[in-house]
Amino acid sequence: MKKRSGFTFVELLIVILVIALLSVVAVSRFKGVYSMRLYNASRRLVSDIEYTQNLAEISQNSHRIVFYPAIDKYSVFEGTTTIVADPVNQKPMVRDFALSSEFKNVDIEFAEFPAGTEYVEFNPIGVPISGGTVRLSYDGEIYDIYVENNTGNVTLQRIN
Repeated sequence: MKKRSGFTFVELLIVILVIALLSVVAVSRFKGVYSMRLYNASRRLVSDIEYTQNLAEISQNSHRIVFYPAIDKYSVFEGTTTIVADPVNQKPMVRDFALSSEFKNVDIEFAEFPAGTEYVEFNPIGVPISGGTVRLSYDGEIYDIYVENNTGNVTLQRIN
C-alpha cells in the first residue's frame, strides 16, 4: 500500500478557520488604531485653537483659525492675511488632513460660526468674536469641538 503525502480536508479546514479567526482579531484591533486617528486630530485642533487664543493675548493682535472643510484643512493667521509660524518647525501653521499621514482621511465636516464664517477669531485680549462648532469625522465616528462665546473655552465632545 502506497502512503499519500499532503493535507487532509479536515486539516485544511482547521488552518483556514484559524486564519479567519486571526483576521477578525487583527481587523478589530486596527479599528481601534484608526479611532485614535480621529481623537488625536481632534485634540490637535483643540490645542491649536487654544494656542491661537494665547497668541492673540500675548501679541495684543487679533488671530484667527480659518477652516477649509471642502479640502480638510485649516490655517492659523495673525490678523487676516499673515500665516503664523508653527512653534515646532517654524513652517506656516497649516494643518492639511488630506496630506498628513498622521490624520489621513479625517474629515472636517463643517465649521459653523455666526454670520456664515468658517473661522474663529480672537480679539487682542483673547476673547472670541463669536463662538461656534467644528465637526471632525472619520469612518463613522464624530467629534465636535465647541468654542464658547465670550469666554473662549474650548471643549471636545464625542458624538457617537
